[in-house]
Amino acid sequence: MLLALAAIWGSSFLFIKVAVRDVTPGEVVFGRVLVGTLCLLPAVPFLGGWAKAWAGLRRFWRPLLLLGVFNAAVPFWLLAWSEQKLDSGLAAVLQASMPLFTALFAYAFTRSERVTGLRLVGVVTGFLGVLLLVGAQPRGDVLSALAVLLTACLYAGSSVFAGVRLRDASVLVTSLGALGFATLATLPLGLAQLPGEVPSWKTIASIVALGGAGLSVAYLLYFALIAGSGASYAALVTYLVPALALVYGAVFLNEPITASAVGGLALIIAGVALGTGTLGSRRMAGLLDDHVARFNAGVRTGRWDAMVGGFADDAEMEFRGVPVGPFVGRDAIAAAYREQPPDDELRVLEQRRVNGRIEARYAWLAEPDVAAGELLLTPADGGIGKLVVTFDRGVTWA
Repeated sequence: MLLALAAIWGSSFLFIKVAVRDVTPGEVVFGRVLVGTLCLLPAVPFLGGWAKAWAGLRRFWRPLLLLGVFNAAVPFWLLAWSEQKLDSGLAAVLQASMPLFTALFAYAFTRSERVTGLRLVGVVTGFLGVLLLVGAQPRGDVLSALAVLLTACLYAGSSVFAGVRLRDASVLVTSLGALGFATLATLPLGLAQLPGEVPSWKTIASIVALGGAGLSVAYLLYFALIAGSGASYAALVTYLVPALALVYGAVFLNEPITASAVGGLALIIAGVALGTGTLGSRRMAGLLDDHVARFNAGVRTGRWDAMVGGFADDAEMEFRGVPVGPFVGRDAIAAAYREQPPDDELRVLEQRRVNGRIEARYAWLAEPDVAAGELLLTPADGGIGKLVVTFDRGVTWA
C-alpha cells in the first residue's frame, strides 16, 4: 500500500508536466480538483453516509474553506505554473522540503516540538539541499523553483492548521470539504481560460489521473495507512515520492537526472529524517512504554517521584474531562498525583504518531478491553514535554 501511494503521488509531477504543455495552469488545477471531488462522492455512503458528511461540512466549513484555498487551489496552481519551466523530477525534489517547513511551523505556532539538537541539524541540512537546487537553476528558472518552495510552505502551514482546527473532523469531511471549496475557488479561472479546442487525449488523461488517482484514491490510501500502520509508517512516503518522480521524468519525459538534483535530494531527505524526528520513532514509542510502566508502578507503591522523573523539567500535564489542572513542572505534577492518586493501572490499547507526538487509547485493568480515554504525549529534551490525558469512555479511532 505504501509503494502504491508513493507511485501515485510520484506520478503526479509527470502528469502535471504533460498537462501544462497543452493547457493553462488554471485549467489543470480546476480539472484536477473537480475530478478529485467527483471521485470522492461515491465513497460517502461507505464512510459514514451523507447525513454525517453534511453535518461535518456545516460544522467545519470555515476552516475547510481556508484549507481548500491554501492547501489545494493556490499550491496546485503554483506547482502547475512552475512546471512550465522546471523538470517534473526537480519539482518533486524541491517539494520534498515540505516536512521541514512543517517542523518549523509546528514549533512557531503550537510549540509542540522544539527544533533543537539533531532536529535543528536536520532542518539546516535540508535547507542546504534546497539552496543547492535553487542555486543550480538558470536565472530564468529561479522564480519557478521558488514557487515550488512556496507550495511546500503552504502545504506545511495547512497541515499544522488542519491539525489544530480540524482535529475532530473525519477524513472524508476534510478531504471532501477541502476539494469542494478548492473547486469553487478555481471555477472562475478555469472557465475564463477554457481552450478553444478539445485538448489532446494525453492532457485529458493526465488531468483525470491527477484528480481521480492523485487526490481521491491517494487520500484514501494515505489515511488507511495511518489507521492500519501508524502515521510514522505512512510518513515514509515522503522519502519515496521524489525518487520515483525523478525516475518517471527520466523514463517518460527524457529529463536528465543531474548531480545537483541527486545531491539536493540526498540533503533534503537526510534533513527531513533528522528535522522531523522520523529517526526517533522507536525512541518515542519507548517513551510511552516507559511512562505507562512508571505510572503503574506509582499506582502499586503510592510513590510518584519515579513517574515524574520521565517528564522534562518544565513539562505540562493537562486533564480533559475532569475539573483539575493544568499542572506545570515535575513538582506540581507529582503533587497532583499524591493528592488524587488513581486506583487502577492502565494499559495501552493502540497507539499512533501524529505531528510529532504519540497518541494512545488506554484502558484500566478493571476493564482491559474498554477504552477509557486517550493519552496525547509530546516529547521534549529526552522526556515528556507535555501530556494530555482525556477521559472519554469508549473512544474509537476512525
